[in-house]
Amino acid sequence: LSDGDSIEFEKGVYSFSEKTAFKKSIGLSNNDYGEKSVIFYFENKKGITVNGNGATILLTDEVSAFGFSGCEGVTLKNFIVDYEKNYHYECLIEKIVGDEAFISTRDGFLLEITENGTYACGDKLVATLAMQFDEDKERPLYDKPYYFLDFTEDKRRGGSYKAAEFYKRDGKIVLRSEVVKNMVEGEILLLCSHRRRDEQVAFLSDCKNARISGLTLNY
Repeated sequence: LSDGDSIEFEKGVYSFSEKTAFKKSIGLSNNDYGEKSVIFYFENKKGITVNGNGATILLTDEVSAFGFSGCEGVTLKNFIVDYEKNYHYECLIEKIVGDEAFISTRDGFLLEITENGTYACGDKLVATLAMQFDEDKERPLYDKPYYFLDFTEDKRRGGSYKAAEFYKRDGKIVLRSEVVKNMVEGEILLLCSHRRRDEQVAFLSDCKNARISGLTLNY
């Protein structure tokens, strides 16, 4: 690929996995320095254009779709980027009784409670469920309208952790935690697995005059 070249995609679905990704050690914001997996990586290029023409990039692993490093005057446009597996799940807080919140899953977010464990979108949640909590505000760490639960106990993410558990009662999904009293009925509960690496859909490093437009993320 030479400076000033354009890459034009035909509209359609293009599937990529980590096996086809470029490996690069790089430090990105909100990320630890380390090796990143990128499907399309451009380094020290000038004036290139990557036009998806409405194409969908379907990622089947924890990878970034696009990466630009040391580039100038580059353009990325008209792509839909989708991940095969969800890592965030949304639920609605319907009713609160004491330390219990009765919740329902939103369209497209399947949460199942079984004797063999808890499953979100068919993915078994194997780690301890915990809630990040802001001790100063005496409420869940993240502000309204989203509350936040994760399935690790990674203290580097800030806040302290309060125990939380899911179970079923009379066919309803129930969340129990001492911080439920800080929640509000009708708000959204965001579940995040954090078992993936932190990957950006597209990242820029040491670039000048970069333009990104028409980029849609389904995540």
